[in-house]
Amino acid sequence: MSNWNANMERDYKKGNINEKINKRFIEKYLGTILAETPRYAPFDFKNNDFIVELKCRNCKYGTYADLLMNSSKINYGVRLLDSKRVFFIVRYTDGLYSFELTKENKDLIIGNQFGGRRDRGRDEMRNDKSYIPNNLFNKINLEDL
Repeated sequence: MSNWNANMERDYKKGNINEKINKRFIEKYLGTILAETPRYAPFDFKNNDFIVELKCRNCKYGTYADLLMNSSKINYGVRLLDSKRVFFIVRYTDGLYSFELTKENKDLIIGNQFGGRRDRGRDEMRNDKSYIPNNLFNKINLEDL
């Protein structure tokens, strides 16, 4: 297995663990039960009313001015706005933060920009990234859940 493939698999397993850990907090926050989606699904959780993407970052909230996201996830979420509530939830080292995508705020996301990462053994920089400004996220008070 190449270094890049091994790093991708490591990141997938880490993400899968984080999904299992954070699912109960997300369900309590949204007040609903969510189903996990298959590995290559565009979002991590869903039910008839909600679709949720969970990202976990190894830094504190505010370390960067915005959240880097594949534009395809934003575009997919926008297409579902007539039928589902769409959430992007991020687990930073200092808390869980939530952004609900709506028709009213979708244009605040900076889409189809250059960005990515290089820390998995190959250049993953692409022109298909979107940036969700941090000020659109709300901290979830886990003590209230």
